[in-house]
Amino acid sequence: MVLVGIVKKYNKKFGTIVSDDKKIDFEKNDISLNQDIEVGDTVEFRVEVKPYNVLIARNISKVNN
Repeated sequence: MVLVGIVKKYNKKFGTIVSDDKKIDFEKNDISLNQDIEVGDTVEFRVEVKPYNVLIARNISKVNN
């Protein structure tokens, strides 16, 4: 399932996306095609659930506004 969210934090290594009142973490390696993602960008991504209900964003792509 593909979700859409907004990048709230990103320090060029790790970040957080907010979507539907959920906070989803990601790493730079999860960004597709080495796109330049910045705080405030709208992105689409796939969610992976890890143990203890930790949500990880995968295959992150910037949505053209």
